[in-house]
Amino acid sequence: MFVMFEKLFQRANKCPIACLLKVLLGVIFIYTGHIAISHQLNVSPYSFILLLALVAVIATLAVATHSSCRLRNMNNCNDE
Repeated sequence: MFVMFEKLFQRANKCPIACLLKVLLGVIFIYTGHIAISHQLNVSPYSFILLLALVAVIATLAVATHSSCRLRNMNNCNDE
């Protein structure tokens, strides 16, 4: 478990925005699953679709920032 946190902090130092979006995506994904399973009748379809759209937007941003950060880090390694 300690190794997992060490790798997480190492990634957060290289790409803090991408790491934050990944953690946020995981939390929102779990919350969306909780709503889908536990509160099926209490949530309107419109608010649930809005929550799913939020998950999709955050996932897209996380993938985009991760890819651009990876490319930037590869270019920095080649320059040295």
